[in-house]
Amino acid sequence: MDLHEELLRQGIHSRYLCLNLTKKHSADRHYYTHRRIYTSFFRKLWHLYIKAAWVNCKYRNMETQIPEPNDAITLPYSSFDVTLDPLYKEADIIHLHWTGRFLDWPSFFRKNRKPIVWTLHDRNPFSGILHCAADFPSAGEVLNTKIALKKACWLKKQRIWVVGPSEQYTEFSLKSNVLGQFPHCTIHHGIPEFYFHPVDRYKCKEKHDLPHDRKIVLSVASDLKRKLKGFSDLIDFAKTRSELFFLFIGKKDPTAPDLSNVRYTGSIEDRSVLNELYNSADLTISNSKEESFGLTIAESLMAGTPVSGRKIGLLRSLSDSQCFQELENIPMINVKRKTESCTEIGRSHFDLIIQTKKYLTLYASVK
Repeated sequence: MDLHEELLRQGIHSRYLCLNLTKKHSADRHYYTHRRIYTSFFRKLWHLYIKAAWVNCKYRNMETQIPEPNDAITLPYSSFDVTLDPLYKEADIIHLHWTGRFLDWPSFFRKNRKPIVWTLHDRNPFSGILHCAADFPSAGEVLNTKIALKKACWLKKQRIWVVGPSEQYTEFSLKSNVLGQFPHCTIHHGIPEFYFHPVDRYKCKEKHDLPHDRKIVLSVASDLKRKLKGFSDLIDFAKTRSELFFLFIGKKDPTAPDLSNVRYTGSIEDRSVLNELYNSADLTISNSKEESFGLTIAESLMAGTPVSGRKIGLLRSLSDSQCFQELENIPMINVKRKTESCTEIGRSHFDLIIQTKKYLTLYASVK
């Protein structure tokens, strides 16, 4: 969405079609949902009821085969037909992002004759059903391979330019049988500097009632229950480090213990508040087993706070930076904030305006 907003600010004709949107994303800013696609009773009957029932049956069968997946698993089927939407018809380039449960691969790629830019947000576009390979259950391997072969066939006549948000994910996609046949490039996700930037640290701590006498370790995820994010390990670590204060942002796991040196904030939608919490911290830590990019790491650097994590996603590219320390070896009690150097690295790698210009260059080269 940040890319869409920056394209609009630069006077580019951009329209955003999504399965579901929140109230803050209005049609005034050219956000639209699938509800505008079906204009007749028969289309609604077919797509929203008959085909939807068929898709749901497919998902039930998959859930029976793979009862305990590691993370989200998604079939390439949907009851929606994006090509019926006026936005699709008027577009010169189709830019795909996270398409799970929205894009119906068989019908879309049978009808589509327009060039596609596809930004990867996880492995699903170049795999079968999985989104993350870490701890993927063996029970799903057969179906994953079967669907990947189908995807490769559906894409044979397409013109696709693939964008990896990190060099690592670009390499993963290039090696795949699904998207490996298409041209690739790497463009990091853009972070808007007007949201994430250094502010007065003392005032941030005062505002959010955070301790001044302890180093603060911050970690962020949409849902703290996701095993792949590794929050249970961070909680165990917090139990052994009473001299540190831990701030966990995201939907709380109801089974997580209440500790005197841990605060669970719940989900935070207001990015100005999130920026204040980044600025309050001495360190942002990511314990994820796999990341296509690492959005919270990029936001933290833009705010001026050093980071720690595994050498995955964007952190593999930043491994030589003084603002990054590898998770397994970090003596967190000795972390020193280097606000200026962190922000400089953040701007050079993730500034939204710079990344948008890279996309404009890519759009211009698409034929």
